[in-house]
Amino acid sequence: MDWEEASQEDLDSMKRWLFRENMRLTNLAKELQGEKEVVEAQQRILESQRRKNGILKKQLESQKMLFDQQWAIMEAELRRMAVEKEHMDHERAKIRDEAYREARKVLHIPVNVEVNFFRGVTDEGSLRKRYKELMKIYHPDNANGDKETILVINREYEKLKEKY
Repeated sequence: MDWEEASQEDLDSMKRWLFRENMRLTNLAKELQGEKEVVEAQQRILESQRRKNGILKKQLESQKMLFDQQWAIMEAELRRMAVEKEHMDHERAKIRDEAYREARKVLHIPVNVEVNFFRGVTDEGSLRKRYKELMKIYHPDNANGDKETILVINREYEKLKEKY
């Protein structure tokens, strides 16, 4: 179309179309600019999140390393405590055995020595009660007990039982 040959009406129509198209493109440019600003804002937020995630990742790695160090210390201490416990159990057993041996030496009553296990007993009820107590203490299955002492206690008990 030649512009010189076009009618005024065609030119006005073309101007209106160009104006509408210009407005549409201007609005579209504004929308695109708005969307571009939104995308840029989202990119800034994303970058900020990436930085925060990087910092958090470093903190997590640091905490994991600290946890691993603490765990290793705890394992070493637990092993050390187990060894110490075993040593203490051994020492306790040794001391207990020594105490039992000493108690047996002290409580060992030779057959020819006269001991009155039932001193202060005046009736049959108290005799039985004292006998049971003595059996609990000197029975051979106990740590302090032995057969010779039980024989002495039984002889004395039988004598007193006949008496009462």
